Amino acid sequence: MGAVKKPTDDPHRDACSPSVVAPYQSTVTLSSTKAEYKGATIATCEVIWFKRVLKDMGVPIKYSILLY
Repeated sequence: MGAVKKPTDDPHRDACSPSVVAPYQSTVTLSSTKAEYKGATIATCEVIWFKRVLKDMGVPIKYSILLY
């Protein structure tokens, strides 16, 4: 039998994998400012991950992706 493939063996799965993989809340912040920064960080990681997937599929990205 072949080796069992672990989730960490996937080249697209890293620190910036989309939150669909882990939909539960992993941390709790007591500050609304920290919560905003954490949300922006997670969204930025998801955008980076998505750009990598598109690049691997050969889809050119002509414009910057804006995060509001």
